[in-house]
Amino acid sequence: GFIDVGGSVDQPYFTYKVNTEGSIVMYEAARLLDIKRIVLISSNGVYQKKEYEPIDEKHPVFSPCVGSLTSHYGASKIAAEIMGLTYFTFNNIDLIILRMCSIYGFGMKNPMYIKPMVENTVSGHPSDFPTGGNMLRDYTYVKDSAKAVLNAIEADNSLLKQRVFNISGGKLYSAFEVAEIVNSLMPKASIKIGSGLSDIEKIDIEGRGVLDCAKAKEMISYNPEYDLKRGIKEYIYLLQCYLKQENQIKGGDNNN
Repeated sequence: GFIDVGGSVDQPYFTYKVNTEGSIVMYEAARLLDIKRIVLISSNGVYQKKEYEPIDEKHPVFSPCVGSLTSHYGASKIAAEIMGLTYFTFNNIDLIILRMCSIYGFGMKNPMYIKPMVENTVSGHPSDFPTGGNMLRDYTYVKDSAKAVLNAIEADNSLLKQRVFNISGGKLYSAFEVAEIVNSLMPKASIKIGSGLSDIEKIDIEGRGVLDCAKAKEMISYNPEYDLKRGIKEYIYLLQCYLKQENQIKGGDNNN
């Protein structure tokens, strides 16, 4: 998947080629090859401007006035969802859609402030952001996200009263609060972050809110186990283990 919201502004065709066409290829494969089930990883980025909170799966994703708040990325996800649901309705494709939100943890690619804060601090480098402190996200630890996928794969069809589910940590945190947590876990951290938002964030934040995961809990037994502090603590630990192992390997190479 192509997950760069800002990058999708400059690469719309590529975004749809990967996210939307990639999805329809899988749906068609499932139709032709009788694949048992597809779990589509979608995004909270499909939601339009927040009308109420917590945001449930029935919240509007389409506006007659404006496009997706998360640019072509969000639009590509909306398109993949409606195509998949139509395959489900008319072609008997067993589909579950998970609208994931701000997944973080060791190995993450999308910065979301949390990645540079953690990884720079572990490596002994400062982090300095001119703006972004007010950006809000409902962060979801990677292990909770992975558990949701496994639960969706194994879900009992007789319990599924709907096919789209929110998956999140269940609480909004600002980037300021992320910095405070990193500082509390690593007191030597040097993190500076200004208030305000980038142009993309000013649009993106209009759709941000706590996601209602009640249906995921009821139908696919989703229950997040990690709050943000616990997730960041494990992220730090795993990164430190990785870097230690990497240094040992490099040291062995040098000795050879």
